Amino acid sequence: MASDISKTFKNTEKRVSKNKLDAEYLILSEPTTEDITFSHPVFVQCGLPLRHKKGRREWLVEHGDLSLHIQAGVVAEGRSRKLVNTDIPSGSAARIGFSHIHNHIIRAASLDEACNVDLGKSFRSYCEKYRIPIGGKNSKSISREIVNIGQAKMTIGLFGEKGRAKTINVPQIADNVDFWIERDDRQAAIWNPSLTINPRYAETVRERGVPEDMRALIGLYENTGAMDVYKWLSYRCPRVSNPKGVFIPYIGKNGLHKSFGKSIASPRKFKQSFLEWLKEAIRFYPDANVKSDSNGIRLFYSQAPVPPEISQSKSMYFTKTILKKLEIKHQVLSSGDGSSIDDEIPY
Repeated sequence: MASDISKTFKNTEKRVSKNKLDAEYLILSEPTTEDITFSHPVFVQCGLPLRHKKGRREWLVEHGDLSLHIQAGVVAEGRSRKLVNTDIPSGSAARIGFSHIHNHIIRAASLDEACNVDLGKSFRSYCEKYRIPIGGKNSKSISREIVNIGQAKMTIGLFGEKGRAKTINVPQIADNVDFWIERDDRQAAIWNPSLTINPRYAETVRERGVPEDMRALIGLYENTGAMDVYKWLSYRCPRVSNPKGVFIPYIGKNGLHKSFGKSIASPRKFKQSFLEWLKEAIRFYPDANVKSDSNGIRLFYSQAPVPPEISQSKSMYFTKTILKKLEIKHQVLSSGDGSSIDDEIPY
């Protein structure tokens, strides 16, 4: 039975359409402190690109009174012994990478410790921890995104009433990026990356990190649009105070297309894609109270997917106990026994 579970996790690309076990387990249990990760408050509102585009060096996305501009950087490459251009962090691998970095920043005992992120001794340890398929192509994509994250430069724009505006510049997310691959005695590739995070960036994550259920992000891996919608709903729904809800149109000045659809030019195709992402995201956030019509969606107050008493704990998260729980759930099913923006986001 355990081998069946392992095969399931190795086929993440097929999980969204074929594997319902993850969502079935999620809706039956609340997360524990081991399941929680965190996001930067800007990234839950302004998403990264869904996928890479050759030659893209800049990314601009807007969400209400918040704008995010990201510029790709340059990194020293050991193999060529040259400075080479990095890319804009993109896709599911970048989002998982950010979650891991942010979790370390939150859990660290001090700011100094938070700024020094050791990302693991090998690709295997990193991928296995997050239940991401282990393979050459996938490992390369993760390593690339870690470097892209470290070298990225950000500018955040905050806009208020009466022409009020605030510009926040992030020269670079990481002050230093060390990245190399060695071989052990068995000739296995040993991944040795580390980041020295910009202290100001780390301070913001520690003060305003948005809690997320890591199990949901894993379940939505390879469905990047649904992952972004889940992150946004988990941040936005618990903050709705109007009993009539908050209406957000698909298209328009403050529409969903500006936040989630930069890579989809056709409004009709965007609406179709967004509704598919929304349906999948709600599978992992069943308490989200969201209504949709032909013009947009309406958000109502919903209990956060991560209760405050859990998200405020400093315990480490996401151990292998989750895999054991999923194995138990799988055995039971198989046996037939049961089947609005903060004005002062500092960074």
